Amino acid sequence: MSKKSGFFISFEGAEGVGKSTQIRRLYKALKKLGYPVVMTREPGGTPLAEALRKIHKSKEVGIWTEVFIILASRADHVQEKIRPWLEQGKIVICDRYQESSYVYQAMRHGLELNLIRKLNKLATGNLQADYIAWLDVPAREIKRRLESRGPSKDRFDGKGLGFHMSIVAAYKRLAKIQKRPKLNRYNACLDEGFVHHQILESVLKAIKASR
Repeated sequence: MSKKSGFFISFEGAEGVGKSTQIRRLYKALKKLGYPVVMTREPGGTPLAEALRKIHKSKEVGIWTEVFIILASRADHVQEKIRPWLEQGKIVICDRYQESSYVYQAMRHGLELNLIRKLNKLATGNLQADYIAWLDVPAREIKRRLESRGPSKDRFDGKGLGFHMSIVAAYKRLAKIQKRPKLNRYNACLDEGFVHHQILESVLKAIKASR
């Protein structure tokens, strides 16, 4: 397996926390500073993974079906895009990665976390993010934000308050038990620009420390 020489950043959090906005801002900032940077997302990032994303986002399936849809998508994404980019020395910013599986599939459904970790290790060749930006927002604020967007075809956005509370709580539990890679928490209720500068400063330090 080729040696990774780039830097892998993932963004985590519940629905409606502002990941897409912060990813775009970080991408533009790093690009302006001259870094070779790319953006991608999960599930998705390749034609096969995007097809699986449509199923995942629109259709309720059994939990193990959901697990393997995500794993198949992630395996293709890592093999076809993420690992090659990293081997080229690029900074990869990904909207969600394996921590989303730990929260949405394992912790929310009571599956054994260590088993889901092992399955992810197999699917990705043990590729982990170098830096995780976790955007944290209270569940009631998430619900308010999602409702303000209007009708959505995404089955997760339309979930009730209880669902969002369970996801927020699961991320908090994961942050306590997972030491590597660490979940770096950001209060995404604060000003968007302020949060961006917090993330950028921390990411730049992490990139320089990795060199």
